[in-house]
Amino acid sequence: MTKSDQNLINERYKQIQEGLFDRLKARGAQALGTVKGAGQQIAGKARQVAGGALSKTAELGGRALGVDTSQGGLAQKGAQLTQAGKKQVGAGQRAGEEAKYQSYINNTVQTIIGDLNKLGMSIKDESVLSKELTDVITKNLTQVTAKGQLRTAAGTIGGKVA
Repeated sequence: MTKSDQNLINERYKQIQEGLFDRLKARGAQALGTVKGAGQQIAGKARQVAGGALSKTAELGGRALGVDTSQGGLAQKGAQLTQAGKKQVGAGQRAGEEAKYQSYINNTVQTIIGDLNKLGMSIKDESVLSKELTDVITKNLTQVTAKGQLRTAAGTIGGKVA
């Protein structure tokens, strides 16, 4: 085996390691996002319970007084709180997936820019290149909208990933 063959093998091995590291890093970000999202889900569930309690209180109070309180302030506040809780639970459920996308896209873009710099290939404007690479990647991901938001399998639009 010649020296150049050995160099090629070493370079390919490094590329394999880097790709594996990038994927592991994205999965780690997903796990961290999931943990953070669990907090959002718990808070959202608490809001839903509080909203349900307010709605039930309004209903019971109305029955006791013999009036319809379904359109009253307390019932509306309960419904709003319940709806806000549902949204918060949904955001918490999407947090891990969004973190995975953000991590992998950002890391890939920074790796390309870093490699170009290491190879001595001058870049006119790194921030422009970064934005354009991010745009190209997200444009070709089926679960990312044109505005850079993650779309779940159910079609729900989530947070920005790019």
